[in-house]
Amino acid sequence: MARGYGSALALPVWTQVMTKAAQRYPAGPFAAAMPLARATVCATSNQLATQGCLTAGTGYEIVLPADKVPASACGIHGGIQTQLAQRLDDMGQKAEALPNRVFQSFRRFFGRK
Repeated sequence: MARGYGSALALPVWTQVMTKAAQRYPAGPFAAAMPLARATVCATSNQLATQGCLTAGTGYEIVLPADKVPASACGIHGGIQTQLAQRLDDMGQKAEALPNRVFQSFRRFFGRK
């Protein structure tokens, strides 16, 4: 077939197929197939980053499957293991609970339970 390639033949067929598929299978948000966790990791040792890693510039934050987060701290750079990501998650959970706790405090202060 003359000119039976690229935008002359393949593109219109692909467009029709994808249009029909989008009608039958509407787009939806992606859901994580497994639990994910944030971790600060050392680029040199691939272990949990320490203060030494951050000072050396090798520490970076990454989201990993929860079962793939390294268990031990970096032995190359030394220092105290950073728990920044875990502390931030904890602060987020505490921040969500704070308005309710303040409201409960006012209730108790003004004599209601």
